[in-house]
Amino acid sequence: MQIIELPYRNACQNLAAEEILLKDYVDNFFLIYQNNACVVVGKHQNAMRETNFPFLFENNIPIFRRISGGGTVYHDDGNINFSIIQNTDGENIVDFERYTEPIIQFLKTFNLDAQFGKRHEILVNGYKVSGNAEHIHRKRVLHHGTLLFNTDLIVLEKSLRLKNKKYRDRAVDSVPGNVGNILPMLEKPLSTAEFVGHLVEFLVDSENFSPLSISTELDAKVDKLCSEKYNTWNWNMAYHADYNVIVSDLDSKLSLEFCIEKGKVAAANNLGMDEIYFTELCSLLIGQVHSPSSIDKTVASAIEKYGNQEISLNKIVKMFF
Repeated sequence: MQIIELPYRNACQNLAAEEILLKDYVDNFFLIYQNNACVVVGKHQNAMRETNFPFLFENNIPIFRRISGGGTVYHDDGNINFSIIQNTDGENIVDFERYTEPIIQFLKTFNLDAQFGKRHEILVNGYKVSGNAEHIHRKRVLHHGTLLFNTDLIVLEKSLRLKNKKYRDRAVDSVPGNVGNILPMLEKPLSTAEFVGHLVEFLVDSENFSPLSISTELDAKVDKLCSEKYNTWNWNMAYHADYNVIVSDLDSKLSLEFCIEKGKVAAANNLGMDEIYFTELCSLLIGQVHSPSSIDKTVASAIEKYGNQEISLNKIVKMFF
């Protein structure tokens, strides 16, 4: 097994590197990397429903989609990501407990009560410090997980949105957990870099992993896949089951329903106020991307045409997300 500390801090690049090393290479790899603040959703999730999109948009926190299933997670520079990419014999490929075992043993070197949880997570003192997911490509497995070391848990909580009744779909739901950071549980404080250093040393010594640097060839492939996939709206936001959005305001009796297909408004209905303004707005929104910039322009156009309404432009746009 070769261990690589990926130099990227952009989740787009790190997710691309995982896919390339899984599909284009034949060696076994253990990857360690960190991302700047972002949210990563599972392959089959509705990114709009799983995240607090207005908060992310206002704070310039991007959303990315990975190729594995599972739930939505928040990353920042206090979180450490690990990935295992390995050949298998084609049997018992999915094995969360097996692939998290080296991490659990590493955490135990700090006298932490680390355990494998029922939802494939790693628990320390009852707190979820690691969520895990897997993806199979032929006879190779990609297992990746998080390690909450010193993550901003306030921003984490604000970034994720659960039980959002505005969206109706058949996408996979996230399962909330009682999360916690590793740093406060340590007997002696460490920086994130020191903790990563200890992890690499542990894996080299106890698992016989050999360090490896990335090649210029991989760099080029990462940039290409980012451009074609991981940095696109179609993959990150539009790749999920179609969904409906209910936009309502009790004070004004506004009630609109939109059917979103592949990230764009496919159908729109005015269910509330019998005013030409809202009917026209529904018509204008068909074909528009379900994004703040697109919705903003369309609503502004309708307001300019029909004059000021009881509901402000900002309020209407915010109701869409």
